[in-house]
Amino acid sequence: MQRIAIAYCVTLQMEAQELTRQLEAAGLTTELVCCRIGAIDYLELGLPNAHPERFAAICNPVAQARLPNGRKVDLVAQVGLCIGHDLVLQEECSAPVTTLVVKDRVLDHHPLRALRRPRGLPSAVPGAPGCACERWREPIRFGRAPNGSAESASGESP
Repeated sequence: MQRIAIAYCVTLQMEAQELTRQLEAAGLTTELVCCRIGAIDYLELGLPNAHPERFAAICNPVAQARLPNGRKVDLVAQVGLCIGHDLVLQEECSAPVTTLVVKDRVLDHHPLRALRRPRGLPSAVPGAPGCACERWREPIRFGRAPNGSAESASGESP
């Protein structure tokens, strides 16, 4: 296996770029494919846009799959794709697809936190970068913050 495509959500662009650096440092060839490939505006399709005065590209999981198909990659790694878009990508890809990051805005893309807390397990390795070990006993709050944005487990907007 030499060629890996990274199909990522635009909200995780920095993480996808870091993954690319690490894979290339290991001697692999990578292809980054953003979910917004093709740059079709919501308004072109007659879909509502929260800010119609600005261009906003819609996600295109079919095109996101076809680019790696054309590049003959050996594996496609999904990074934070929306539910449904991930399934379309898997269906359209010629190469096998694996999921490296599951989109989870409530728990900052770490859905295991919801499964570990009820058993009293820490949500991260103590001392690891970004570890919230001091807060791991806090209750998880799902839903919307008072301002209408998604709310994380710490009460902060992701």
